[in-house]
Amino acid sequence: EYGVHAPETIFKQIPAHIHHKYHWYNIPVTIDFTSPAHPFNMIRTVATKEDYVVLKIDIDTPEVELPLIQYMLANPDILALVDEFFFEHHVLMQPMVKLGWGAKVNGTPRDSIDIFTKMRNKGVRAHSWV
Repeated sequence: EYGVHAPETIFKQIPAHIHHKYHWYNIPVTIDFTSPAHPFNMIRTVATKEDYVVLKIDIDTPEVELPLIQYMLANPDILALVDEFFFEHHVLMQPMVKLGWGAKVNGTPRDSIDIFTKMRNKGVRAHSWV
């Protein structure tokens, strides 16, 4: 969920000795794969294979999240840059639909397992949570 956050507020929470390693982009995610603001274009710009890249996708909007996942799985150059991946896949599962996800779901628990299995088979440490 996009919200405006002052960088100084964010960086106060980050230990000073790693400020130079931390990147904070406070812009809405786009699935326009040609946009410079697309998250994977940004990763391509700032990351190298020597970096340890952790990617968390938790946008709470399946029509944005799933195209990002599909794009990542289809692009070996992105997979080669991302070391660790975290994703809260909103699937049709009780009690989460009843307790908060509502209609903002896309897929089943089996679909989620398939996504994480594909990521892991391609060398990305992939993690889920609910």
